[in-house]
Amino acid sequence: MPHNAMHILIVDDDAVTRFLMTEFCATLKHVATAVPNGASCLEKVYDPGFLCDLIVMDMHMPGETGIDIAITIRGLENPKNSQIPIIALTADPDFAARGVPHLFCGILSKPVSLGKIDSYLRLHATNTIR
Repeated sequence: MPHNAMHILIVDDDAVTRFLMTEFCATLKHVATAVPNGASCLEKVYDPGFLCDLIVMDMHMPGETGIDIAITIRGLENPKNSQIPIIALTADPDFAARGVPHLFCGILSKPVSLGKIDSYLRLHATNTIR
């Protein structure tokens, strides 16, 4: 893994989005782990051996939403986990108006593109946990 590479956890119920995001991260020389739902995301976050610099999480998933999972993460006692930067991933143009941006360090609109991902990762590269 390159010195400035981040490990990014991608959380999205759509397999195509997970694939594209993983490929975009690899193109940008970052490492990505992709999971299909909030429960899988929390399993990773709770795992003491799993290091993550940034989470990119879909807001509209079956079961628990991205907001639900972000609230759970922010409520964790361990600052290593509770302060992981989270980028909201959404196709909802009104998401920012819902009063939850304090849970997230940014909002990435769908459809995603390599340029959008690159901008967000460059912005958050200096705020990594490790």
